[in-house]
Amino acid sequence: MNINLTVPSIGVLTGGGTVSPTNELAFKMNASMGGLGIPFSIQGTTADPKFVPDVKGMASGLLKGALGGKGQNPASGVMGLFKKKPQ
Repeated sequence: MNINLTVPSIGVLTGGGTVSPTNELAFKMNASMGGLGIPFSIQGTTADPKFVPDVKGMASGLLKGALGGKGQNPASGVMGLFKKKPQ
């Protein structure tokens, strides 16, 4: 199941996942608020959902933003500092 929800006062929620026959939730979501993407999971059951922040995903997103959003790894970003600039 895919979800795409726009709430003007909050932002845009997107993601997807499944609800098992025993009502277990397994969703990977992203909340975009003010240009900042906040990844999180929805786990647990339909009667007791748990919203869990994806700390690794947040750190990865912040690192990509710091490197200009090019999806570079930290080593390539640092190595770029030592490249000879064109004249």
